[in-house]
Amino acid sequence: MLVVVWLGWVQSHRSAEMVLRGEAALLVERVSRSVRDQASPVTDEELRDVVRGESRAGLLFAAAVRPDGEVVARSSDLPPGFDSVADLRPGDFRTDGHRAWARSQNLQNRGRPQRDRANRPPRDDQRPPRDDRGPPSDDRRPPGDDERPSPGGDRAPAISLVVLFEPALVTRVDRAADATAVAGILGALGLLLLGALALRLLRKNEEALRRLEQEKRLASLGAMSAVVAHELRNPLAALKGHAQLLVESLDAQPKEKAQAERVVEGAWRLERLSTSLLELARRGTLSREVTTPASLVRAAAVQVGGDRVRVDDSAAPPAWSLDPLRFQQVVVNLVDNAMQAAPGQPVEVRIARDGELLVVDVRDHGPGVPVGERERIFEPFVTTRARGVGLGLAVARQIVMLHGGTLGVDEAPGGGARFRVAIPEP
Repeated sequence: MLVVVWLGWVQSHRSAEMVLRGEAALLVERVSRSVRDQASPVTDEELRDVVRGESRAGLLFAAAVRPDGEVVARSSDLPPGFDSVADLRPGDFRTDGHRAWARSQNLQNRGRPQRDRANRPPRDDQRPPRDDRGPPSDDRRPPGDDERPSPGGDRAPAISLVVLFEPALVTRVDRAADATAVAGILGALGLLLLGALALRLLRKNEEALRRLEQEKRLASLGAMSAVVAHELRNPLAALKGHAQLLVESLDAQPKEKAQAERVVEGAWRLERLSTSLLELARRGTLSREVTTPASLVRAAAVQVGGDRVRVDDSAAPPAWSLDPLRFQQVVVNLVDNAMQAAPGQPVEVRIARDGELLVVDVRDHGPGVPVGERERIFEPFVTTRARGVGLGLAVARQIVMLHGGTLGVDEAPGGGARFRVAIPEP
């Protein structure tokens, strides 16, 4: 649409230029006709009369100019820039902003003495009838020397007219073209804005559909996981308890004790898996209460990492409405994920208020998360670690979404990954 508007604007100005040439030619012709075929040279007063008579046509100035650029007569003082117009060729014109200069062809008859009509020889149809029987009469004698045209009929030096006028018609055409171009540009910008708005709404709709599909998938997966976890918990608890008793009874047999400890470790991993499955299946309402978020973050850091976790709560709000247990579970999962991403490296946790949001940043010093994997890692059972189950981040995002917030990941300054939790006030 912008290209069409531009092409239309260019074509309009080209048409206006053609109209300007025609208007200049007509105006110069009228002015030339007013001062042509006179016996005396053109005068300033004559040009002023012509300018007054053609003022409605936009004529502002007129001057008689010799071929060498000498001004013979003018209607008024020379306008600024007139000296630069002296090089106009006869029949040419140029534009000067919203004005135009034009120069006529040479006034061939200007300054030629006129014959006296009384002394002109009669035309054939005005002559008396011819009498073949007598000599020619006095009326039919050829004119004498006193009746012939004056020998002063030599043509005066050629001059031409230079006029300055305001092309009213062309000005209206230009203004109409500019107004049309502005309207077209505004229309195109409006369409672009509408397109951007439609694209944004479409993306929001796609995001909502994606989340709805994910929630449906999580709901079905959670229902199945709840059943599996419930069926595993009782036999798993019995297995773990008996394995721990077996480990205690094998102090004198190191080899058998090591094998029993592996059984306890496997049972402990299965217990963690069943607990995560139950957390994933848990989709009830939150038990929110006004609590101190900084204390919850510090408790989670101590529970998972101890001295490896550095907590910055200098800008933390004094109170926030949260589900304490589930919010602490979010921080535990994120810190645990950061510690596994960069073994032996510190984990930095910052909690602060950002406008109407409670923000928790968990940063590690590991390899980071590729851009194409930053959404996929929050899906259940997606993990990059050999012994991971891929439920920690999925559970954390689900809890944050129940709080009405968001959980995402980006690249941390200086390298590594930064997970950001943003929870609004209820």
